Amino acid sequence: MALGGYPLRKPVLETRMRPWILVFCALLFAPAAWGEVRLNLQISDSELVLGDQVLITLEAEGAEPSAEVEAPKVQGLQIEVQGPPSSSSQTTLINGQTSHHSSLTYHFGVTADRLGKYEIEPFVLVFQGQRFESERLSLLVVPAPKDPSMKLTLKADRKQIYLGEPLTVSLEWSVDAQIAGYEFRFPLLADKDQLKLKLVPIDPNQRSEQLNIDQYKVQFQAFEENRTRRFVTGFKLYPHQTGAFVVPAAHIKVSKVAGYLPGRDFFGRLVQQPRLITGYASANALKISVLALPLAGRPANFGGAVGQYQFKAELERPTFDLGESINLKLIVEGVGELDKIGRPLVPALGTDLVSNENLAPGKIEENRVTFFQKITPKKAGKFEIPPVGFAYFDPQKGAYQQTFSEPLKIEVLATEKLDLKEVVGARPVAKIERDPGFYQGPAPQTPSVPWGWFLALPLLPLAYHFGRRTKPAARPAPLPWSGTALKADLAILSQAWEDLAQWRFGPNRRWDKTAMREQMDPELLEHFWQIKETLDAYQYGSTPHHPAQIEALRQQLIELANEVGG
Repeated sequence: MALGGYPLRKPVLETRMRPWILVFCALLFAPAAWGEVRLNLQISDSELVLGDQVLITLEAEGAEPSAEVEAPKVQGLQIEVQGPPSSSSQTTLINGQTSHHSSLTYHFGVTADRLGKYEIEPFVLVFQGQRFESERLSLLVVPAPKDPSMKLTLKADRKQIYLGEPLTVSLEWSVDAQIAGYEFRFPLLADKDQLKLKLVPIDPNQRSEQLNIDQYKVQFQAFEENRTRRFVTGFKLYPHQTGAFVVPAAHIKVSKVAGYLPGRDFFGRLVQQPRLITGYASANALKISVLALPLAGRPANFGGAVGQYQFKAELERPTFDLGESINLKLIVEGVGELDKIGRPLVPALGTDLVSNENLAPGKIEENRVTFFQKITPKKAGKFEIPPVGFAYFDPQKGAYQQTFSEPLKIEVLATEKLDLKEVVGARPVAKIERDPGFYQGPAPQTPSVPWGWFLALPLLPLAYHFGRRTKPAARPAPLPWSGTALKADLAILSQAWEDLAQWRFGPNRRWDKTAMREQMDPELLEHFWQIKETLDAYQYGSTPHHPAQIEALRQQLIELANEVGG
């Protein structure tokens, strides 16, 4: 509607105030945004028996699952959250008014290392950028009452070990009472992965029983003598740093049957019901000194082996064909952290035997780790692989030890090189020349037998038709070589490999190792494929490399071309 031909205008005050009114209303009807969160804290018991556990429940009214809780740190106490929080949400509509209520409930288990009175600082809830604190709690830790019917013992085989040396801990529980239920705690198991903890094997001929320790099922050897039952188990572990290593105390809480009382069952009949009392037993913590390995007398080839070991080198057989890869096995046997043992170094073998670099980890089987080293003979003859050294630290002697394998004699037999004309489906080609450019010149033509022309004349039209469809791949012109530009040289070598594969297996072929195995000797194919994997690792991976390695790879590729095309 207009007045005097002019449109009506809204009041300036109303136009400017509308956004602020909307913001005010949004904040008014969003209590959580204003921080309307209430924390309720409860503890199951204000007095904690040493070795037992109390529960703390924290309820956060008005909080949602995006909230985060921070538990206080109290020296001498362990406060650990018991799983994810439980959440609840409720929306109600009364007389047209909508209300929403949400809450989170956290559960914490509290255990103690020593006696005393503790003040537990507030728990903190972080929600929508705000911090909310609970009230404080007090906790008194008291000693467990003496229980002559139970005993818990914790022992270590030594009080001092070297870093990398295994420590064996035994745990024994003896009881001469009737047990209705128990709670076993041994905090060491929480670090089982970091300590590489394993159970010590038990006697299979002796009766055993599974007991629950925290959330783990542990096999115990079970013994029964008169009225006393004993449960014994052992753990082997590796402390991961020098200094004082503490094996935490073990605790057990049981419900014992202490006579019977008259009572009535579900149907009202008179029965005898067990009278249960609570009993406790604890084993003191152990303190172990972990020593660093000495620097004095450390051999240059020491690879981290700590323990007692035997070492040997083996070959699959003493005789090999020229061009065939020789697999040398380096075997270390003993008890220790086998995954930390470094690869023994093979000494220089000269120019007639080439030891291919291998960074793969050893294969671990029980108390043995095997390293594989591939060696390629460059000419026929009789050779000797010299002794390989292996160094380790013997904790019992407190000194480094050096052991050597026996020398190995091998014989390399001269064999004819691979003739492509004898391979089914291969195209006849001439030998590839060794040259810095890897390939050069057009693909040579294989001379045909004169009388073959008479047999081939009827097939010339057909050959011409298919020859137009698939032409054999020609060798490319010489490739440039800088010797210093790593990326450019890797690209050149990758292209050379592709050209060789295309020339050997046909153009426009998808490189499939399984299919290629049908047209090439397996050992030769393995070398062929290993060069490609090394190129890919240098070109696309994070494997470090330098010009000398690229040059060595280039030489391998040139030699491979002669082996494939010879």
